[in-house]
This record gives sequence, C-alpha cells and structure tokens, in this order.
Amino acid sequence: MVEEQVEVVYVDPVKGDDRATGKLTEPLKTLTAALRQTVSTIRLSPGTYSIEGGEVFPLTIAAGVSIIGDPANRGRDITLVGGGKFNSPTFAQQSVTLLMEGDAQLRGVTITNSSAKGTGIWIESAESQPELEQIEPDQIESNQIEPNQIEPNQIRSEPTIASCTLRQCGREGIFVTGTAKPAIANCLFQGNLAGLAFVRSAKGEVRRCVVVDNGFGMVVSDRAAPLIVDSQFAENRSGLRLSGTSSPVLRRNAIEYNIREGLVVFGSAQPDLGNAEDGAENRFRQNGNCDLQNQTAIALISVGNWLNPARVTGAVAFPALQKLTRPGRRSLPTPPKAHPNWAKPFIQAIAPIIPDLTEDGFQPSAKVSSAAYEDLICTALDLQIDSNSLPEACLNPVLRPEAMTRLEAIVLLAKVLDLPPGNPSVLPYRDRAQIPSQRIAAVAAATQNRLVVLPQIDRLNPLAPITQAEAIAMIYQAGVMQGKFEAIVSPQIVSIPDVKPSLSAEQIPEETKAPVVVLQAHVPPAELQSSLRSSLQSSSPAAEIVLAIAQETLSLLQFQGIEAFLGRSDAADLSVSLQMAIADPAAIETAIGAVKAEDINGIAVSHPANSLESARLAQLIHKTILRHIDTRSHGVQTEEKSLPIAIPTISITVGFMTGTEDAINLNDAEYRRCMARAIAEGILHYVQFALLPK
Repeated sequence: MVEEQVEVVYVDPVKGDDRATGKLTEPLKTLTAALRQTVSTIRLSPGTYSIEGGEVFPLTIAAGVSIIGDPANRGRDITLVGGGKFNSPTFAQQSVTLLMEGDAQLRGVTITNSSAKGTGIWIESAESQPELEQIEPDQIESNQIEPNQIEPNQIRSEPTIASCTLRQCGREGIFVTGTAKPAIANCLFQGNLAGLAFVRSAKGEVRRCVVVDNGFGMVVSDRAAPLIVDSQFAENRSGLRLSGTSSPVLRRNAIEYNIREGLVVFGSAQPDLGNAEDGAENRFRQNGNCDLQNQTAIALISVGNWLNPARVTGAVAFPALQKLTRPGRRSLPTPPKAHPNWAKPFIQAIAPIIPDLTEDGFQPSAKVSSAAYEDLICTALDLQIDSNSLPEACLNPVLRPEAMTRLEAIVLLAKVLDLPPGNPSVLPYRDRAQIPSQRIAAVAAATQNRLVVLPQIDRLNPLAPITQAEAIAMIYQAGVMQGKFEAIVSPQIVSIPDVKPSLSAEQIPEETKAPVVVLQAHVPPAELQSSLRSSLQSSSPAAEIVLAIAQETLSLLQFQGIEAFLGRSDAADLSVSLQMAIADPAAIETAIGAVKAEDINGIAVSHPANSLESARLAQLIHKTILRHIDTRSHGVQTEEKSLPIAIPTISITVGFMTGTEDAINLNDAEYRRCMARAIAEGILHYVQFALLPK
C-alpha cells in the first residue's frame, strides 16, 4: 500500500488538535504530529511550540519537506523552544531542537535551546575523521563533545535555512558537521554561546545574516570551508574564530564592534580574504583588542578589505590588485601523448585546421599560456586579435606567461566575439561568488552562448589554470556559435535551460535597441527629513539612503552596458542629458523612494493604471526584489494618473523609514546594496524582453 502524500499541512499550537486533518480550517496542534505525516510543506501559525505543548524533541525535518512560518519577520512570533537527546553519528550525545536532512527547508521560525549544551539546528552528513582536532578549546571553551569512529555516510545533507532567528541557545544556533553543505540566508543569530559552527569538512553558504551579541559569532574548524557573504558580525565577544586547516571564503562582510577580536585565526587555518583578481570587500572596524589577529605561522593575505594595518596583530600581507604586463607570444607546448578524455570529440573535429594539434602533441591537463590561447583563437576562428585594442578591464590582471586561468580565457573569448553582457542571475556555478563582479557579465554571456566547457559543469573554479582540453573545447564552441563548425553533443558543455543566448549588436533590429533607463531618487522634503532624523537619531538621513540605492542601481545598470541616468525629485530642473533621455521614445523611468508612516514595514511597487508596459515592469521588479530580499510586501499597486509621455514608468517604495524593521534594514549598507541589485536585475530582465525580436 502506498501512502498518499499531502501537499500542505497546517499547524496551530493554540487552536489546533492533533486528531484533526491538518487542513487550513482543521490545523494540527504540534509540529511533531505534522512531521509524522507524508507531507511536502508544513505551515506554522504564531505561537510557542514546546514540550509543554506536546512537542517531542529533537524534531527531524526529512529530505523534501519544507517548514514555513513567518519569513517576513524572521519567525518573530513562531518559536520552537526546547531540545532532546540526539546521538550523532560522529559526535557523542547532544541536546538538539531540530535535525535537518537532505534538501529540507526551514523558513521564518525562531529557535531556542537554552540547555547548557543546547544546539538549535544540527546538520550532518557523517564522515569518519577521528583524527581531527576537537572544537575545545580554540572555538567554544565549554564544548566537550567527542567524535565516534564510524563508516562514512554517503547521504548528502544540503538543507536551506532562511529568514529564521536562532536565539539563546546554550551552545550553537546552527551546528554543521561532516560533509554537509547548507544554504543559510537572512538569519538572525543572537544571544547564543556561538552563532554558527562549521566543523569537519562542512561547506555551504552563509549569506546576508546578522550575527550579534553572541559569545562567538561564528566558529570554523577542522577542514571546513564555508562561503560567508554579505553578513554582519557585531557586538559578539569574538566575531569569527578559525582553527584547524579551515579555509572559509569571506566576501563583503561587516565585522565590527566585537568586544575582543573581529577575526582571529589559529592552527593552520587560511581564510580567503581576497586575491589578486578579486578584492574581498570585508569591512573591519571598532573591534576591541584588534580587528584581525593571526596566531598561525603562515602570513594571511588581505586584498581589497577595509582593514587598518594598525589594527592587525600577527603576520598579514596587504598586496594590491595585480597589474601584470603582457608577455610575448609562445607556441603551444607539445608534451608526450596523453590518453583520450572527455575532450576527444572536440580535438578530433578541430585538428584538421590546427597543424600542430595532433594526438601526439596533445595533453589534456597541460596548462595553456595566454599567447598560445590567442594563437589557437586566431587559427581556429580565422580572427585577428589586436592586443592594444583589448580593454584593460577585460584583461587585468590576466595573461601570465606560465598559465592562463579559466576566468581570463572565458573573458577574452567573450571580448573577441563581441558578446553583449549576459545575465548574471542565471549562472549555474556553485562557486559563482568567486567570480569578480567586473567579470561576471562576460562569464554570463559566454555561459548563455554555450561557450563554457568544463570537466565538472557545476564548478567554474575561475582561478584554476585552463587546460588544453578546456581551451580547445571552448574555442570549438565559439566556432559553432559562428557557424564555422558543426555542433557536438557533450555533457561537459555548460547549458542554461530556457534562457535565450544574448543577441549581438548586429542581430538587434534598430527598433529593439536597449532602452534608456531613467532613475529618479525621490528625496523627502526638508521638513520630513528633519522629522525622520529626529525619530531615528543614529540613522542615515533619508535622502542619503534613497540616493545610495539609486546610485548603486545606476552603477550596476551602466556596468551591464545599459544607458542610464539619475535625477533627484528635489532638483530645481533636470539636466540636459536627463531631459533628452526622458524624451527618448525607448526609455524606462524608475522612481526610488522611502516614505514616512507609522509602524509599517515592507516594499511596494506602483505604476500608472493606463500603461500595460509599466505594469509589466512593476511586476518584474516586485518579483525580483522578493526573490532576493525577505521583507514584507504591499504588492504591486496602480496609481490613478496619466503618463506625460508614453514610456514604462514605475515607483518603488524601498521601505518605511519609521517602521521598526525597515529602519534597521535601510540603515544597513549591505541591505541597500542587495536592494539595488534586485532592482537592477528586474530592469535588466525587462530590457532583455524588450530586445527579443517581435
């Protein structure tokens, strides 16, 4: 007998009954009862879920199950309180509130486990590593857990925790171990002994999280290597503590106002704090003893961070972003014969037109110099590359004589083929955060046009040297795009389903050229700004907040090759260029503003009622913002006004300055940057539709 799966089950700890059906009108009382059913989604009503209310901890969220509370408020009124005994495959007995398996999801819930060694969420893919160092004493002084020696567990654990609050846990808010790879986004960690802990070989991502007032903001040990992006670590005893041989990647984080250290590194840990091609953009400031403390024997590398060397202890190097000179041309090396590999079909197809490329002279894993790569392009595609015409933005700091990286090769190929910027949001690579922002549009364009060919298609590994196999396969794909070669079916070609390739300038009809984008920053009048400032004494002025979002949006659009202008609603008159832009029949006008109201939070997008294109643009941007940012929404609204000119026009309210939540969010620089990226992406989606042939 096959048990029928129920799509959605509702739980209400106040009005529910575990003997009920679990429907919206007949909710269950406990999450425990809901998890016993074969269900894909569980929706929680406000209330406290505790042992006294009938819960049995730890609760296990199985693979394929999603629990949804109140993501807009990070589960403020939906709380799981308590913990139960859990025998970890790799650690001794634990006190845990939630276990997450496979691709389980948790959104909009608050979790508290106040027992002495309580963990809020435990995520584990077991592995046998008894020789690895213990968490105690470098990370969490009170931790006494020991690993067991077991056989590795091959079940993957890649759950999602989004818009949750982990508060007042006796040990960690979230503990990640084994080979687990969770995605943790937009969560608040407050009042725990440690906010997050990644140990053993754990990876995964931590994005847009706020980690405040914990003993340790985040602990990373053993061989763990999480990606930590756009997060804030503030007012903890220590911000981040790294040990073992851990190697986390940190990008665009704020590490500030911690009582002792901002970031402290022990053992042989080597955090990625930027490299020659990718500044990390982490902000270190106002931490107690020091901003960065290196207690290892190996110097750390810091590139592109806001970090004062006077606030650093231990060996730390501060190299600048490299700018290397272009080497002379070299021929393609001819090492001994290699065994056939995945690239053999490409090699056999292209060999007749490249005299030096024979099976005797081909080695798949050999590195390729920039000069050899350019020679291959010129020979295979019958193109001439003017080295002086290639802009430095595409090549800096590329073209090392000993090895060209994958990133450099892809960017150069996109430039040679004159590809228009691609859409970064569709990139399928798990390590896409390692792609420098100034290169991501070119990588997206190459990927959308099926030029990227890799042994492992979900990992770009942009700084790895490109091999002969990869270089020849990508150049062959460029020939396919030009119609010179016949297409080859290969699983190594990175493809993006349902995404049309970018159109070249010659392919775009004159009437479908990219429209001009006009951004208007709606700055509150002086008396309202004064009122807002008095109500939020430590906050940025409303005008600065609105302009910051508008300017960031402008920069992102211009980087993508979109002609964009910015004006202010408080300006006496518009600049000549702005007037000309609005007069353009192919223009888009987007107004960005923040307003005053009583305790109201969230975003809203509005458009004139008589414009279908405005409605379309509004829907796109509204959808994109909510996909990137967990916030309240007041929907897409219509305005009873007529357009002075027939162009798509919308207004975006990015928040309410007097709202409790919005006041915090809008004064956070990372939140504003995320908002700008979402708005820019929505506009780019609209422009992409506008460029499609009618």
